[in-house]
Amino acid sequence: MKNQNKFAGQVVGLIKTLAIPVAVYLLFGILSGGRMFNSRAMITVLRQTIQPSIICYALLLGMSIGMMNFSAGAFVTCAAIMGNGLSNLLGWGLPGLVFFAIVVSLACSAIMGLLYNWLRVPCMVLSLGLMLFFESLPRFFFPGGAVISTQDAFLARQPWCFVVMALVMVLFYIIYNKTPYGHNIRAIGANQSVALAAGLNLDKIKFTNFIVGGFFLGVAAVLYMSAQGKVQNVSALGSMAVMMDGFMGVFLGMLLARWSDPSIAVFCGVLTMKILANGFVAVGLESTWKDVVTGLFMLVIMAISENATLPAKRKADRLFAAQANAERAW
Repeated sequence: MKNQNKFAGQVVGLIKTLAIPVAVYLLFGILSGGRMFNSRAMITVLRQTIQPSIICYALLLGMSIGMMNFSAGAFVTCAAIMGNGLSNLLGWGLPGLVFFAIVVSLACSAIMGLLYNWLRVPCMVLSLGLMLFFESLPRFFFPGGAVISTQDAFLARQPWCFVVMALVMVLFYIIYNKTPYGHNIRAIGANQSVALAAGLNLDKIKFTNFIVGGFFLGVAAVLYMSAQGKVQNVSALGSMAVMMDGFMGVFLGMLLARWSDPSIAVFCGVLTMKILANGFVAVGLESTWKDVVTGLFMLVIMAISENATLPAKRKADRLFAAQANAERAW
């Protein structure tokens, strides 16, 4: 009976999570006069969601323990350019891109993790500085950027992109829920003081966090290179656009994670933001109004997310007060 109740709760939570992107999709489908109600539009939105979702998995791992990595976009562009460049030099094709992109991203993450533990500066400050460094690094080796051949770019096309997303989603679920590392970051995110008192090595866990996040960013770099075809070197925080493509979906995903597993919640959060972006285009909304509506939407989501526990807290306080009054009367 207990397992049945647990399963039923998970199903209800999944339905609540999926209800958000479905409701937004139906809304814009109606407002656009049905232009979004076709298989091509649906598949396009799903394809656009994959790469930002993988980046958001890496961001969520850091945000779970209070770290914000603004250099994630720089990691992706650096790994894409250098990974593809090295693969072309050696003639390794797509396997070379996958290997070198992940290796470069892991190296960038290891450098950041070591500097974070050594310098003891806030992650946000360190990531902004390293963003400029990793944006400039590929320019020394591949000043013309990187170009991938059409036959090697099939991972960004269907059905392969969906296969990659499914594998990454399963991997994130296992890492976050079934490993000691996942248990540790959830413990730190719940209460860092208690986690430290329990003997958790915070420096080691945070370094591991950078490494695991680096792997996901490396996979995102492969898809980014495959989808773009040609990636130019960027500078002056130009890589922020790569990270911000799905950044707001993380906050929505963190809200939806109250009902379902983060592996699903983050994807649904990014999907919702992509539906919003495509929906604005479908209804012909001007860019200024798109920014206003998106900002208001995120303000509402973040307000709900920050205050979602207030009703339960107030109920607990009332019960505690009633119990105290009863004991005093007795």
